[in-house]
Amino acid sequence: MNKPVWLICGTVPEADFPLCIGTWRVEGDFLEPEDVRLCGGSSPAGAVPRVPVRRGTPALAASAILAAEALGAGKPSVLLVGDCGDSRGSTALYEFLTGWLDTPESSDLKGLTFHYLFPSVDGHNRILMALDARQAPRPMLIADAAVDAAFAGDYERMQTNLDMLKELDQLPLYCETVLTCAKLADYNGQHALALEVIHQLGTVNDEIPDSYVKQAEEQAPVYAYHQAMAMYEAGDYVRAARMAA
Repeated sequence: MNKPVWLICGTVPEADFPLCIGTWRVEGDFLEPEDVRLCGGSSPAGAVPRVPVRRGTPALAASAILAAEALGAGKPSVLLVGDCGDSRGSTALYEFLTGWLDTPESSDLKGLTFHYLFPSVDGHNRILMALDARQAPRPMLIADAAVDAAFAGDYERMQTNLDMLKELDQLPLYCETVLTCAKLADYNGQHALALEVIHQLGTVNDEIPDSYVKQAEEQAPVYAYHQAMAMYEAGDYVRAARMAA
């Protein structure tokens, strides 16, 4: 297998899908393994099955592969594992990736994408430490999940993913995600949470671009007003007046 330049790390909603790494090709509605190998001890020896492209990481990978082909760029590699929500597959992927980043095979890596993985602060931190320990330049890191969690009302998972995203080196992406999560929380009636989320921009050490500061300044009073109205409608007139002041 050639050394990956960009690696997409994600899951397939099949509990017995093996942990594997390599390149794929798109054929119709499927990802077909092209140069893919099983990762040690993940399953009995055998061919890696093709993957239907419906949603999740397979859809992301197929889009990236087709885009790379259209642009004449090199294909991204994909690190896939089965995970139906019990975190076992994602845990195995985190563990494998941590070790893999210390191998010569990862020396040309320019980018890492994390998609539809069960959130793990420990797994995430181990990967960051492995990246810091490498002799090669640190790859660009892209992650997804906080907005999905906010949309679904899973605010604990949203916050976990926001904390992870904050550690990555994509400040504009973090700011955009915070603002979107706050907007979704407010839309879902969680006005106090929306204010808490948007105030997280104030904990960033780097200088936030003016456009995001302006958006936060415009959104925060709206969420405060919504929270005050909710308190008023609940009969909590004193707190409502304080919030509106």
